[in-house]
Amino acid sequence: MAFLAGSNPDTQIVQIYVPIGGEGAELAARVAIAVWQHFPERFSEVHHDLMATPVAQLDERARFWLERTEFAAANLWKAIGSESVLEVLQEGRLMFQELAVQVIPSFLIDGLLLAGPVATSEIQNVIDQARDSFAPDTSRF
Repeated sequence: MAFLAGSNPDTQIVQIYVPIGGEGAELAARVAIAVWQHFPERFSEVHHDLMATPVAQLDERARFWLERTEFAAANLWKAIGSESVLEVLQEGRLMFQELAVQVIPSFLIDGLLLAGPVATSEIQNVIDQARDSFAPDTSRF
C-alpha cells in the first residue's frame, strides 16, 4: 500500500478494519485502531506486525503491544474500549455488509471490488483506468 500511495499522490487510500477470525482478531483490530488514533507514528509498525501474525496467535500478539511500556503508560488498554475505536469498527462492519465483502483483503476502486490477495500491478491498473475515466476529453479542442 505504501508503494501505491507514493506512486499515486492524487489518490486517496482508505483502510477499513473489520476483524475476521474470532476474539484475537477483534482485539488486534482494536489495538491497531487505538494506536492509529493515539500513536500515528507507530501505526505502521504495529499494523504490519499484527497483519503478519497467524490468527491463532493474534490475541497474544495484541496483548504484547498493549503491554509495551509506551502504550501501557498511555493506558492503551482503556483506549481499545473507547467509543472512538468501537465506532471505527462499526463503520467498517457496516461498509463490509453494504458492499457484500466476504474476503480480506478487499480493495474498492471507483466502484470495482477486488477481493483477496491482489498484485500491486493489478491494483495500479485499476487505479489508472479509474483516473482515465475521469480525464477530460481534450480531443475537441
